Amino acid sequence: MARTVGGIVPLDGPWIPARLKQAAEVIAEDARLLSATWSERVPASVRVGRVRGTGRGQSVTITAGGVRAPMAYTNEGYRGGRPVWHPVFAQGDRSDWTWVPQTPRPFMRPAAEARAGQAADMFAKAIDDWARASGFK
Repeated sequence: MARTVGGIVPLDGPWIPARLKQAAEVIAEDARLLSATWSERVPASVRVGRVRGTGRGQSVTITAGGVRAPMAYTNEGYRGGRPVWHPVFAQGDRSDWTWVPQTPRPFMRPAAEARAGQAADMFAKAIDDWARASGFK
């Protein structure tokens, strides 16, 4: 257990990583639902990573894509709605490839925007955990 000052434990206790992951999972679940309307592989590729950092610098990343669903990146598009260009039937020298824009079907950004409040509420439970660890009821 963390060292206490007058019975109050530091806020950045062992409960923070679990609450960060739970908050990220709220957003990831919505990203899975949004991408499921047009893909079978992208929803399965949405992952909540492990918590990195210590103390106040802790963070968690939500990712999608990879080998199982490389189209996740091109479908998300750039910020502002610009399409990502990708090759079609790429063979031979790269300069001979035909590049086309992929009409964006964002799923991660809309999920984060739609579920930010719920994710914040989930993470706020860390305050409850801290209060309990500090002896508050």
